[in-house]
Amino acid sequence: MRLVEPADHYTIIETCKLLQLDPAAYFRYLVHANNAGEEVRSPLAYVRWKYELKKAAQAAAEKGERS
Repeated sequence: MRLVEPADHYTIIETCKLLQLDPAAYFRYLVHANNAGEEVRSPLAYVRWKYELKKAAQAAAEKGERS
């Protein structure tokens, strides 16, 4: 297991800021995914994944309204 250096934390925080992602939310996801044994996404992949989930939920809601 590799130790996380302070520079790694800084890089993650700054990347999250550039992506307009709350760094605390990303770190919560990071810990949860790691503890669950899941593959951890990069901040960019996390943002894309969350966007796809939101898009799918909106499509499902629109489909439900049309029924």
